[in-house]
Amino acid sequence: MKHGGTFFTAKGRELMDKDKIVVVGGYGYVGATICKELGNLYPGRVYAAGRSLEKAEAFCRETAGKVRPLRFDLRQL
Repeated sequence: MKHGGTFFTAKGRELMDKDKIVVVGGYGYVGATICKELGNLYPGRVYAAGRSLEKAEAFCRETAGKVRPLRFDLRQL
């Protein structure tokens, strides 16, 4: 959620307080858009997460290191 130019989590904490931002589905159409926007604001702290590490790595190469890949499968929780 955005309020006055600052992004907040659902619990109202500023996103800047976090070391890592994980976007599940981060290399899909919507997730990639979110990752690119957040990557410009917080380079190197955004992770495009999904089941395929290869797809995440391919997407992240397009961001010049602003977004990092992460293999993450919600089915494994």
